[in-house]
Amino acid sequence: MFRRRPPAAWLLLGVTATLFSGCGLFEDQASPPTSGSKPTTANRPTPLAAAEPEVLDAGAAPRQELRLRLTQGAKATIALTVDLNVTQQSAGTDQALNGPPVTETIEFTVGKVQGDHAEISFRFADVAVDRTGSGLTDAEYLTVTADTQALIGLGGRGQVTDRGVFSNLTYDHSPDLDPAVQASLRQFEGQVDTLTPTLPEEPLGVGARWQATDTITASGISVDQVTTYEVTELTAEQVSYTAVVKQSAAAQDADLADLPVGTTARLLSADLTGSTTGTHSFTGLIASGISTLKGVQVIDLSQGKVAPVRLNQRLDLTIIVRSAD
Repeated sequence: MFRRRPPAAWLLLGVTATLFSGCGLFEDQASPPTSGSKPTTANRPTPLAAAEPEVLDAGAAPRQELRLRLTQGAKATIALTVDLNVTQQSAGTDQALNGPPVTETIEFTVGKVQGDHAEISFRFADVAVDRTGSGLTDAEYLTVTADTQALIGLGGRGQVTDRGVFSNLTYDHSPDLDPAVQASLRQFEGQVDTLTPTLPEEPLGVGARWQATDTITASGISVDQVTTYEVTELTAEQVSYTAVVKQSAAAQDADLADLPVGTTARLLSADLTGSTTGTHSFTGLIASGISTLKGVQVIDLSQGKVAPVRLNQRLDLTIIVRSAD
């Protein structure tokens, strides 16, 4: 959404959008070109292989099944803040790319509940940009604000299982939606997985630990991710937890749509670590938490026979989720 960033920095948004999901399972489908408004499924970062969470320690007794118990008609409003800062080094020159924190306020409504899953609908109720410390000029701030405000009123639907897995996310919008808004929707698809961890099958108690191992693809890049969760507090109504995320990627080509014609990108390496502290209700889509991620990506940009330009990108990402009811 911050247009002043060079295209290579957008690789960070695509690859890191799902860093804190235990097991995001939105299908990666293409929408046929049609006229008018219809539900569409965006091309999002999608896990290639999501394994069943592995319980490392069942925790102290008494133990209980960790399950969402949603009720049709229940509503929740979530405020989701994303703050991404990048330092880029190339040919001995450093460049700081400090994007403004963006807070999206999303209203969720639970629809039909059947078996182990529930239908959900959602709507962007508000979007706010905090220019403090970002270095945005007045003109840039107006541009970013206009881009983000275009989200307000858009919505869609999907499903969530009683173990916290979101799926089948679709939007209601016209196929000619502004590309900047489409990019924001793709970011949201990854971020929605931060609302709840993927819960294991077996009963757990305080101190329980489990691990989710995924392979995620974004911008043509396959990323290996390991998330280790630990239960810190547990009642019949909610669970509190911490998590540690480790992410890495081997050398591979990147499919970045924003690059100039004739320019190609290749990710040489990525090593990222993060952590999450959160609380989630079992009786509604009510969550709070903070996730952080730091790490380095090395990218080569090539054009024709000219020697590649190497970018060393260090990122600092924070995602905050809180109830806005």
